[in-house]
This record gives sequence, C-alpha cells and structure tokens, in this order.
Amino acid sequence: TRGPTFYPVACMPQVWAAAAPLYMLQACLGLGFDPERLHVTFDEPTLPDFLGEVTLRDLRLDGGAVDVALRRSGGKVVVDVLDRRGPLRVLTTS
Repeated sequence: TRGPTFYPVACMPQVWAAAAPLYMLQACLGLGFDPERLHVTFDEPTLPDFLGEVTLRDLRLDGGAVDVALRRSGGKVVVDVLDRRGPLRVLTTS
C-alpha cells in the first residue's frame, strides 16, 4: 500500500490553529512594538477571567529585551517590568 497523497497546503490550517492562542493573548494584552522609538506597548491590557497573571520573558526588539508580568489588581491589569536589557521602554495605556 501507498502512504497518504502529498498535499502541500495540508498543514496550513494546523499552523493557523497553533498560532491562534498566541494571537488571542496578544490581542487581550494590547501588545505592540514600536521599533523606531524602542517601545514595547500594552494598550488597555485585559486578562481573561480564568487567567490571573501572565509572565512574558525575553520580549526582544532591536538588540534589547524585557521580561514583564501582567496581573489583575483592583479591577485593572498592572504591568510590572521584571528585567530590562538595553534601551527598551515599556509603555502602558489604560
């Protein structure tokens, strides 16, 4: 018997599905990057009810990197910078 027929785009739906949770997290956190100003931004971050805290490590931009923790506090999401390497700045809008 022969194996499955080769179908070059068969893995495309799986790739999209694997990335979906990361895109959803990025959207919830309002995560963005401004390479010209070397800013990592969080625009009105929110966390789903089932998630009390998220830690992002080694967010890189133009030779710098940051580690941040986002947590719920008093009905808002607070962004704490745990470590910063290089000239990056972390900005949060609410």
